[in-house]
Amino acid sequence: MLYPYLGFVYISIIVFIVGTLYRVVKWFREPLQLRWEIYPVPHHHGGKIGELKEVLKEMIFIVRVWRGRRELWLFTWIFHIGLYLAILFLALVVIGGIVELVGIPVSITTKNSLGLTIAGLTLLVLSIAPPALIFGSFSLFIIRVIDRGMRMYSAPIDYMNMLLPGIIVLPALITNIYAYIGLLGGNLILLDNVAQAFRNEVIALLTGNATLLTEILSDPGLAITNTLMLLFLIYWPFSKMIHFLGKYFTYHKVLWDDKAGLEGWITAKYWGIASTKEIFEKGGQV
Repeated sequence: MLYPYLGFVYISIIVFIVGTLYRVVKWFREPLQLRWEIYPVPHHHGGKIGELKEVLKEMIFIVRVWRGRRELWLFTWIFHIGLYLAILFLALVVIGGIVELVGIPVSITTKNSLGLTIAGLTLLVLSIAPPALIFGSFSLFIIRVIDRGMRMYSAPIDYMNMLLPGIIVLPALITNIYAYIGLLGGNLILLDNVAQAFRNEVIALLTGNATLLTEILSDPGLAITNTLMLLFLIYWPFSKMIHFLGKYFTYHKVLWDDKAGLEGWITAKYWGIASTKEIFEKGGQV
């Protein structure tokens, strides 16, 4: 069973990478988007730095929800912070697994400063991400159900997508609730063991040693969460949830990118009117 499961891990990651690349290449090949209705463009106020600040402000603080639906902001923000921390957790266990492969122990009890730092950051993220994801996911699902306005434009798949992150991490939280309770008493070992199970999976993936999956598959909650996460990797590139990557296109390629002279781009100058730069400098609006 261990080696077929390891094969499933490989397949999930390959489908995730290939599917994501396919969607990104497809977006790059899309025809020009008509951008008149969303001018003026923020990049005339700060250049690339201004653009980056605008994107980060939206991603981290969900500014548009704060402005448009302030009553939803807290739930939306907690949900997105949970997502970002879950991604960070995966990055940390990959780093931790690689560090252990080169002979440096990664543990909350190690005396090695690098291993201790990675383990500590992993524990910090792991202590916040699952509760945040579950709370945000289930809260936004309930709001979407009871809010008549949101129900009008919500398809069944939207409800499923909203619940998925919370459902994925819930089994692991349930079977390891004692580890989270232990945190309140200062016991970090139990949650560190959970993180180690994921680091072992990374090592198994890098070495092909399926026996290292024993720890994560022996815990029913971790096994279910891990399996659901792998299935999610297969699903994500072909779902609406890939909009996370789409922000590059909606912000940079659509909202900011009005450079003249690029093949295939229709500019204001092409139509014989003032350039967009001249329009903005004069304070006008298209």
